[in-house]
Amino acid sequence: MNHRNTRAFTLIELLIVVAIIAILAAIAVPNFLEAQMRAKVTRSISDMRAAGIAIKLYQVDNNQFPILPGRFNSKWIIDYLRVDGHTQRHMGELLTTPVAYLTEVPFDYFNSHLKVRTSFFVGFRQWSFIFSGAPQGHRPQFDNIPSGFWFLESCGPSLVWEHPGGAWEYDPTNGTVSFGNLGYFHDGRIVPTI
Repeated sequence: MNHRNTRAFTLIELLIVVAIIAILAAIAVPNFLEAQMRAKVTRSISDMRAAGIAIKLYQVDNNQFPILPGRFNSKWIIDYLRVDGHTQRHMGELLTTPVAYLTEVPFDYFNSHLKVRTSFFVGFRQWSFIFSGAPQGHRPQFDNIPSGFWFLESCGPSLVWEHPGGAWEYDPTNGTVSFGNLGYFHDGRIVPTI
């Protein structure tokens, strides 16, 4: 009679393997989420830079940044470049039609996922960057800002506009999901500088 010696894993051995896998997952998942957020920030800044260059090209051709009729109050303009499905025109349209400075105005992941929604936000899922600026030759809303100043803005990884302590500029060294906005300025300055 042939007796084979078979050996199976004991319950303790299986529990040790499961514990090791759980420890590795606990280390890997936060690093993966961190890398994913850094990639979203990088993508947002890259899209913002492309939109900013398109605005500068528009300025060269038209001696003014893109303004839709009736959207300027003589001191300051604030508008989304693009809102998905919104029937109202937004200034990003001037960057794609009739001259294609951009093939399409990009949506921003962070502005599209804002935590605080007003009645204006209801029903729209995707938003581009906010454009703010004082047109050339007009007195800006704020005394320390020159005429012709503009910037693009994203709410950043915190997904809120109001920041405790007045922190405006996003700084990834405070943690990938920290307070502060992403920005691209008319002089080419980018926040954060990555």
